[in-house]
Amino acid sequence: MKIFRSTSVYMLGEFIARALPFVLMPYLSRKLGAEGYGELALYQAWISLLIIIVSYAQDAAIIRYAYFYGRRSLDVLVGVGYFYSISVTVGLCLISLVLESEFMLIVSLCTATQTLVKIELTVRQANKKPNQYVVIQIVTSILSVLFTLIILENFHASAGGRMYALIISNAIVAIICVLGLRRKLFSYSVRQYKLAFVYLITFSTPLLANNLASFFKGQFDRVFIEDRFSLLELGEYAIGYQIASIVFIISFVIYRAVEPIYFSKLQSGLTLKFINQKVVTYGGLGLIPYGISLCIPSDIYEFLLGKDYPNVGIYVQPFILAFSINALYFVYSSYISYFGKTKILAMISVSSMILYLILLFVLSIFGLWALPYATVVSNVFLLFLAITTSKSIAHN
Repeated sequence: MKIFRSTSVYMLGEFIARALPFVLMPYLSRKLGAEGYGELALYQAWISLLIIIVSYAQDAAIIRYAYFYGRRSLDVLVGVGYFYSISVTVGLCLISLVLESEFMLIVSLCTATQTLVKIELTVRQANKKPNQYVVIQIVTSILSVLFTLIILENFHASAGGRMYALIISNAIVAIICVLGLRRKLFSYSVRQYKLAFVYLITFSTPLLANNLASFFKGQFDRVFIEDRFSLLELGEYAIGYQIASIVFIISFVIYRAVEPIYFSKLQSGLTLKFINQKVVTYGGLGLIPYGISLCIPSDIYEFLLGKDYPNVGIYVQPFILAFSINALYFVYSSYISYFGKTKILAMISVSSMILYLILLFVLSIFGLWALPYATVVSNVFLLFLAITTSKSIAHN
């Protein structure tokens, strides 16, 4: 009962936090226009790339550390992670100033603040403090919406203004989290920090390939589209992706909420055979959103988003299908990660990424409408590899 209550709290907080930015979508689509929304998509694409470097998969490292080695010395690992992330961010900001690039400076600062909030959320999850986790999520989302409205209405009605709002809201929450807990992040011995650093590098480095593959499959298409199509078309494509990502967010929220419980069950002897039975029983439910998307007329999208997005439905449908498939992948990737096979997980992701990039170039010949199907096919391939690998691990 306690486990169910904790999971419910996590899910409720995540749903509320993720829902608030979607409330902003009709506002942003009209305020920025399709071209401005395309520029916003470029910001998000570059942030997704930099966050791989700045965060260095610390969230995965923290969760695994807590369940393998205990939570007693978790602050040592968190302190090392903070030092690393802040150092990299300072370097990126200096490069931005030298190059006189406001775009790069905004991306660097937004990446850094998102990373710090993400670390704090992961620490709460590792320490089994769902109430604090939920409060951080909700406060961050409310502040981002509030500052977005203030900046866009009074100062800077552009994609850059939206990014400044995210920077401010994330920075406020991260500072409060660190100072409020008064954790002794930097009061341990040099040897303890060295061991934590070695653990972070050893565990997280193979995951960089996995995260890089996720970037190429989730965000690289924005950069690719900008080079071959207009910002106007990119804006329509990006908002179609964002609408469809509701399915991804729901599945990811559930995944993050149950991940600690999943790891605990695996520790207690949960078998792959039982997992497969549940996937077969309930996996088909993931296709329901795709079926619903096929029934939504274009007039609904136009009513919600404005007249700049007449063809958004042709992007929403295949992306929803792709994200539904990806939800099943979470089940098997966590299984592989639990047994420490991060190098194999990285190879799986890279293989899927290579297929995706090939399909992206090939399908671009047919037009922008065909590009989402690169994600669909590569996600099917990714799931197949994950299932095959999980069976191999269970057999051995």
